[in-house]
Amino acid sequence: SSNIGRVANYRNTLYSVATGDWVLNLDGDDYLLDPSFISAAIESVRSSPNIVMVCGNMLIKRDEVVSTCEFPEEQIMPGVVAVKKYRESKYQFHHLSTMYSRPLAISLNFYSMDVLSADWESLCRLAIQGDVCYLDMVAGVWCLDGGNASSVESWKIWHDNLYIWPSIFLAMKAYGARDIRIKQAMFVSHFAMQGLSWRWSLPE
Repeated sequence: SSNIGRVANYRNTLYSVATGDWVLNLDGDDYLLDPSFISAAIESVRSSPNIVMVCGNMLIKRDEVVSTCEFPEEQIMPGVVAVKKYRESKYQFHHLSTMYSRPLAISLNFYSMDVLSADWESLCRLAIQGDVCYLDMVAGVWCLDGGNASSVESWKIWHDNLYIWPSIFLAMKAYGARDIRIKQAMFVSHFAMQGLSWRWSLPE
């Protein structure tokens, strides 16, 4: 069988393999730590019908060094507020520790952009449809060792990845969020500079 690629595999699993109402996407090089996270997440969505996503914290492992992530103090907030705060790392949605509504994800055409941060683009669009619940639990470990997708140093890949922001901000505008043009410029500038200082290589 042919290799259909990372994002196409995400999409195929969500649409054709998964059957539950709530899903969590765990990449092959990451792993879960807390066996109670999923049950706690399900308990949260049962307690509040407006929750569309439950986020846990995670550890980052790079070359055997493990670091912790910041995490918000708020337990539940409107998703559009979380996305507006997305430049702060503690409000970002981690793929491996985010459980989300599968029917809603499918209705929003999840994983439609074949870019590095297809997960961010999809999760941000989903978040603005309701509330986000943050559970202060270390759900799993994100491994940045070796040649995984997040370690690439390709100018084109990081350039193409910036196109997630127009998609997200169009969704926010449709939701009724204000000051979108100003915030879009702030976001794109912030993440472009972050990419240039963190991983981008010079064009070949």
